[in-house]
Amino acid sequence: MASRFCEADMIAPLLDSEEPVAMAREFICRGQTTLSSMVKLDQIERWSLFRNTNLDSDERVFAAKCLEKRIAAASSILFVGCMLDTSFHAITETQADDNSEGKRNSILAKYLKEMTQAINHVNTMCLRISSMRSINGRNVVLNIISIGTGWSDSNLHEHCNTYVDNLSDRYVALWTHLCTCSLKSLKEILFDAWRYVVESGYLALLEGFSKIYDCSTEGRALMSIDLATFSSNMNKHTMVSVESVNSPFLVPPSVDPKHGMEYVDMYIKVYYFPDEDVMNW
Repeated sequence: MASRFCEADMIAPLLDSEEPVAMAREFICRGQTTLSSMVKLDQIERWSLFRNTNLDSDERVFAAKCLEKRIAAASSILFVGCMLDTSFHAITETQADDNSEGKRNSILAKYLKEMTQAINHVNTMCLRISSMRSINGRNVVLNIISIGTGWSDSNLHEHCNTYVDNLSDRYVALWTHLCTCSLKSLKEILFDAWRYVVESGYLALLEGFSKIYDCSTEGRALMSIDLATFSSNMNKHTMVSVESVNSPFLVPPSVDPKHGMEYVDMYIKVYYFPDEDVMNW
């Protein structure tokens, strides 16, 4: 079964990100320690993302609203970093001949250096976490597992499983909100975030497929159908045709994430590879 922390597992950094993760962790932990006496950080999200069941009856729309706020929050990290960097250089220039400010500036410079080293990775991890939560990645994994013996039987299938259609509909709901909300004028931020949202879908499929321990050849073919259908549904023209009738619909970007179609497809087919090729993969 999928643990309640499986969404974190799906977007966990790989070994090649060990160094930036360590810097980001140190920066975040220090900030948590500094602010612990001022505010309850574990309550912030509960306050800012309170769900009114009367106004937010559609869970998918509420998820889209939460994603909008999280994207804005993640982007604000970069904005604050740019402002602090610009301000610091302006201050040091005006105080170039004031030795009394040297020590204070050196402390600020150290903090600025640590922040700039960590900030990009913090932003990336925020977008990854927000994206996975917006698609309810754990539910995708549970839906795949719930098919049970459908993965091990010998019947050939012509159509994908219903969870793929449900997931695709969720993506349409997410994009419909994002492209009409306050982020629509910030296309670079919106498109960059959407890349992580799409990648999250592929990672959720991969995690679900990896939980299937008894799978027939026909079952692997069904996995390929599910994957191909999801990939096709992520096509920008498909999404526009679904929701753009009589609405000002912003066309989603064409996305080809690093951990996308080919990445998951290789996992499905690696079963047929020789042992040496499997280890190389």
